[in-house]
Amino acid sequence: MKRLRFALLGFLFLWGGVSLPAAVFHGVSFFGDTAYVAVMQDSTMNLLFSPDAGLTWENRSAYANTTIQPMWDAEFVNGSEGWIVGIVSFVFHTQDAGYSWSLQNYGGSKFITRLKMLDAQTGWAAGGDAIYFRTTDGGQSWSWYLVSFSVVTDLYGVAPISADECFMAGGIPFGAPGGQGYVFHTTDGGTSWDVVLESTEFDYLDIAFPTPTQGVVVGGTDTDPYDPVILYTSDGGQTWTNVTPSFGHTLRAVHFVNENEGWAVGKFGTILHTTDGGLTWTLQNPPTQVTLFDVEFSDALHGMAVGDSNVVLVTSDGGQTWTRYDVVQVTESVWKPTQGLPIQRTWIVKAGGDLPQGLRSLQGTWRLYSATGAMQFQGRVEELTRVVRALAPGLYWLQQGSTQVRVLKIGS
Repeated sequence: MKRLRFALLGFLFLWGGVSLPAAVFHGVSFFGDTAYVAVMQDSTMNLLFSPDAGLTWENRSAYANTTIQPMWDAEFVNGSEGWIVGIVSFVFHTQDAGYSWSLQNYGGSKFITRLKMLDAQTGWAAGGDAIYFRTTDGGQSWSWYLVSFSVVTDLYGVAPISADECFMAGGIPFGAPGGQGYVFHTTDGGTSWDVVLESTEFDYLDIAFPTPTQGVVVGGTDTDPYDPVILYTSDGGQTWTNVTPSFGHTLRAVHFVNENEGWAVGKFGTILHTTDGGLTWTLQNPPTQVTLFDVEFSDALHGMAVGDSNVVLVTSDGGQTWTRYDVVQVTESVWKPTQGLPIQRTWIVKAGGDLPQGLRSLQGTWRLYSATGAMQFQGRVEELTRVVRALAPGLYWLQQGSTQVRVLKIGS
């Protein structure tokens, strides 16, 4: 087990160290060494970013009216563009790796639990009270409605096949003894849904379709001994086979990196692995007993699982060995509304970009700093375009007295 404590960057108006209280890490999006983790049950941050596969972490939270709201899932389509979803159906979108956020949705359900994007435009999300969400324009608009008026369940898993076809898995994993397990299927963009599975014994808490016809549903019981359940289909959900192994506990998430290889995680540190598309499973042995809420792999070797009590697990050998990190302190940018700087005060510089009109009128002498505090330029604002065009891509800070502007350089 490694306890992570990080050196501060030493430029006090830019960065500070923030201790992280006990939190629930509920969702993870993992690209190579880049990871985003959605944080629940914490009032100081709702998204953590790691550039180095969990070794160091930064706070890149989204704010709603200057406050932090709990987030349940993070979904990024590449290293910089992504979404986070959470309580009261908040949907936030970023195109600059979480340095700035736009609010795309608020209201519609008590929470959004999972979001899966097919690409940068099309995505489906699962919500509480059996409500689904769907976008076909990158989240500029979200449609949402009940999958059924006659069932009592919360949707926890989503498996989109196309813009029109999707599976949703439902359950209530706490506070409602007995199973409220459902799997729903739509082929008309959510206008109508069929119930393809239902259980009064199990809650179904996630679902994955690595191919349009081959899928897996996972879940379990919500009381001791927390028995797991795994159901498998090879005909697009028309029939299902119980392939539950004799080990492990209630499963909260499942992820496939290709049509054969996948992982499922859950209660008491359970991690299961399949190499045949979900027909058979083996037990892996992580160094934790906390509940794991999500898992994602960037390829067949490199993966990350997150869970209760600030726990992050990382593997580079397909899960044969897992390294545990307890995230106890993060670095934090102080650029947030509660400290007087609106999030929109960001100058995003693309290759060949000019000085924005809003900055051209600024008078006096300005200083441009790198993220580590090294001064790159001192002079009048008219000269900045030439200077910034010559900088390497990255994050910089423009300051005059107490006025500060964030500069994000994209491209050479």
